[in-house]
Amino acid sequence: MEILMEYPLISVIIPTHNRFKQLKRAIKSVIRQNYPSTEIIVIDDHSDYSVQEELGIFKEKNIIFQSLKGKHGAPAARNLGIKLAKGKYIAFLDDDDEFFPNKLMKQYQIFNMNSPEIGIVYCGFIKKLESNQIIYEKKLPAQIKNPKKKILETNFIGSCSYPLIRTKYIHEVNGFDDNLDSAQDWDLWIRLIQKYKIKFVNEHLVNYYIQNQSISSNYFKKVRGILKILIKNYIQYNKYPEILSYQLNNLAFRLLMNNSLKLANKFYFASIAIQSKRLESYIFIFINSFLLKPFFCLFKENLLLLAVKYLKKKKFQVGWLIPNIKYLNSIHITS
Repeated sequence: MEILMEYPLISVIIPTHNRFKQLKRAIKSVIRQNYPSTEIIVIDDHSDYSVQEELGIFKEKNIIFQSLKGKHGAPAARNLGIKLAKGKYIAFLDDDDEFFPNKLMKQYQIFNMNSPEIGIVYCGFIKKLESNQIIYEKKLPAQIKNPKKKILETNFIGSCSYPLIRTKYIHEVNGFDDNLDSAQDWDLWIRLIQKYKIKFVNEHLVNYYIQNQSISSNYFKKVRGILKILIKNYIQYNKYPEILSYQLNNLAFRLLMNNSLKLANKFYFASIAIQSKRLESYIFIFINSFLLKPFFCLFKENLLLLAVKYLKKKKFQVGWLIPNIKYLNSIHITS
């Protein structure tokens, strides 16, 4: 007698805004899954057309649809999807990405073979240019000795489209922070990984498409998002000063590339104040000082502030960051 295996429901949440061509591709990739128990939740973030009417082509499929009143961004759309989800597990899918047909099955099998302490199972991806389908990057997960530490340094899990997550654990960490300007996925992974264990499938299971306009190319939004994450998770970052120093150095470089020289210098000096051996920060400050006018006064002032920090033997204080968030928030971003 054949024993039929019961598969728990997986909720696939797809936020969308003005990309129905790509949305159709994303939905079809979920319909093609060889995992037999899924629900598709499409959340429209105030598109310029009726997404619900367009979804009529999938009328034979059980698609749950909700629309946000006003444009609130993908994190808010995902949070609404989380509230509606009935599945034991949740997979997020950006409307311009697509799953490989065995994506959900492969990840569920990892959950099924391991303890309930596993909260996330992520996977590899293939990154393509949307315009011409040329492969830009292929990446597989790597074994990480200390995920709690590594996730503070870099978002090694990657895009929202990659992991499968236990629904109850997403609720326990309160989902996405839609107050962040960017890196909301990284922020959620940080909170999840501090509490739960992770596994991965060592295969490419997602096609990630690069669009012409992306938040990753907007320096100020990226800086604002990362800066807020450093403040929000400061207790964790304070355990690893070398990582906090690295993040501040990284923010400084982003600002330097955007010609925000004075603010970049402040971040470089903050990076050095935490970890004085960070050579690249000294190099950038030296170069930066010659780009600024009057460079000597600024260089002298920053050196004095740095000296005071060391003389007082104070740890780096999170309050230093807050005025810079206000400064960045005051900048009108047109790109």
